[in-house]
Amino acid sequence: IDALSEEPGSGLLYDDDGEPRDLAVYLPTLINTDALIQAYLDAIVVDANYLHLVNAAYPGLNLTDANTTVDSLTEAQRTIMLDDGVLYDADENPRDVSEVTGFYDQVIDLVTALNAAGTDKPELITIINSLYSVDLTGVNGIGDIDKTIIDALSEEPGSGLLYDDDGR
Repeated sequence: IDALSEEPGSGLLYDDDGEPRDLAVYLPTLINTDALIQAYLDAIVVDANYLHLVNAAYPGLNLTDANTTVDSLTEAQRTIMLDDGVLYDADENPRDVSEVTGFYDQVIDLVTALNAAGTDKPELITIINSLYSVDLTGVNGIGDIDKTIIDALSEEPGSGLLYDDDGR
């Protein structure tokens, strides 16, 4: 009974405004949400680089390995996925998983290209910091990418390093 009558938005029966939920509408969204979470996990957990990047982007998410499924998520992990922008954009539209992994691929390619620059790497880091306000000092691998860098790299199309004005 306590779980059904908790604070507004945290229980099954009431929404964030304390209004009774339309359960005929709400319950099917839970199935759709689980399917969206699992699709996201299926794309992310198979790659160690993706795992690092998503964990860096969303502190506290702590996805660990390819055995992570929607059923093995903790309540805290589920909340982060649903409420912190992992699954939904700012307009509350579901994120396209291929766009998410495409972004992570861009970050991986940037680190690879930076490391391939050899003796030009320090100059490139200075230029990138000057033009895009992205400080890549000390980035030698994906493990060195943190939330600050991910946030700076994911700026609006045209304003960031990874995408042009058309978002490509």
